[in-house]
Amino acid sequence: MTDSRTPTVLEFEAGPARRGPMTWGQAKLHRELQDHPDDRYLAFLPLDLTVPQGVTTDEVLGALRTVLTAYESLRTVYPRRGVQSVLGRVRLAAHLLPAEGPQARARAARELCDRFRAAPFETAAELPLRAGIVTEGGRPVRLVLVLSHMAVDGLALQIVEDHLIALLSGGVHVRRGQEIAAHPVDLALEQHSPAGLRRGARALAHWEDVYGRAPAAMLTARHTVTPDEPRYREGFMISARLAEAVRVVSERTGTGRSTIVLTAFQAVLAARTGRTRTAVTSISANRSTPRTAAAVTTLAQDALIVVDCAQAGPFGRLTGLTREESLRAYRYSAVDPAAQRAARERADAGRGTPFARDVVYNDMSAYPEATGPLPPGAGRGELADIRVETAAFMPVHAYLTVYRLDGTAEITLWADGRCLGEREVVEWLRALERVLLAAATGDVPAVELAALAHGGRG
Repeated sequence: MTDSRTPTVLEFEAGPARRGPMTWGQAKLHRELQDHPDDRYLAFLPLDLTVPQGVTTDEVLGALRTVLTAYESLRTVYPRRGVQSVLGRVRLAAHLLPAEGPQARARAARELCDRFRAAPFETAAELPLRAGIVTEGGRPVRLVLVLSHMAVDGLALQIVEDHLIALLSGGVHVRRGQEIAAHPVDLALEQHSPAGLRRGARALAHWEDVYGRAPAAMLTARHTVTPDEPRYREGFMISARLAEAVRVVSERTGTGRSTIVLTAFQAVLAARTGRTRTAVTSISANRSTPRTAAAVTTLAQDALIVVDCAQAGPFGRLTGLTREESLRAYRYSAVDPAAQRAARERADAGRGTPFARDVVYNDMSAYPEATGPLPPGAGRGELADIRVETAAFMPVHAYLTVYRLDGTAEITLWADGRCLGEREVVEWLRALERVLLAAATGDVPAVELAALAHGGRG
C-alpha cells in the first residue's frame, strides 16, 4: 500500500507569476524566523481536517489545487530579504499514509504533523505548505496540513480551513469581503505608496513615544532551571463561570470582552511585579479595512500597550485606561518593522537597557472552534479547571492567550520557568480569575485589586 515515502505529486499552473516587496507583516515575521529558528509556535500553523465519506483522493487534491490557486500567499516564496515571489507553476507533494481504525488514524495524523514540523521551511524556495493524507482502505479520511506562518496568520488559517471544509463537503465557500481581499503583493505596493508611507510615518511616531514610556522588562529571571527540568510550561484554564463574569463586566462598562481580560491581566501583572507602569505586547490582527478583513496572508503585528496602573485607581478606571491605550496601539500596529526596530534601538540607547518584549497577550476568541470541542463537563465548577503542561520554546517570558470567551472561558498562560515556576503559573491564572469574578460583582478598588492578585481579598 502507498505510504508517506511515496507521495502523490500535484503539479499545475495556478496563475501568473508575480514579484514585489514584502508586506510589513511578512518582513516582520521573516526577521523573527531568522532570529528564533527554534520557535515552533512561530514557524508552523497545523491543520487537521476530517475528509467526508465518499470523497476521493483526487477530490482532496482538487481542493488543495483550488485553495492554492485562490490564495497567492500559499504559493509565495521569499528569495531574499525584502522580496516576495508568487509562483505561477505549483508542484506540491502530498504524502499518503495508510491507517486502520480510529486510533491508528489519529496516530497517523500526528505522525504527519510532527514530520512536517520537524524542519523549518526553506522560505527562499519551498512552497509554504506541507500536505499529507491519511487513508483507510484506500479512501482518504484525514487531510493534514502544516503551513508556514509566512503564508498565513491565525485568521488567515481559519479562512483557508473554512474554504477547504466547504470544498470537501461539496459546498460553496462564501466569505464577506473575499472578492476585494488584497493579495500580499498588492498590499505591499499599497504600503510602499506615498499614502502608505505617510501612514507608516504616523505609526512610527507612535512607536517612538511608546518605546520611550515602556519599562524595559516586566519579568526577571529569578529561578534556576536544571537541565533535567522542563524550562517552559503552559497553564490551561477553563471556566464557564469566568466567561459569565467577563460578559457581565463587558456589558456594565461598554468595553469589549478581550479588553476586560487584558485589564485584569494588567492588574495582576502590576501587583505581582510591583511595577506601577505595565507594558504588554498585544498581537494585532490588522484587519480593520475592507481590503484586509478577508486577506489570506500574515498581517498580524505587535501593538505595545503601556498603562500607568498607579494612576488608574479602581478596576473601572483601569479598564478605561487600558481601552484608550489599546485603541491607540492597535491603530498604529501596522508599521515598517525595520523602522520600528530602529526606533526601539534609539529608545534602548536613551534608557541604557534594551526593551525585552517579554509579556505578550493574544486574543484568539474570534474563532473559538479553532481549539476543538471542550471535554464534557469541563469548567463547570465554582473554580476554573487548571492544568499545567510542558511546553516548547517561545522568545518571551510570559504569553497569555484567550482562546474562547463564549459560553466558556478558555485561557492559557505560557511561561519561561526562570521567571515563573509551575506553581506561579497556576497562581497567576487563579489571580486573573479572582480579579474578574470580583469585578463582576461591582467596581473593585485599587487596594482590593492588589490583594486579589496576591491571593486574598482586601
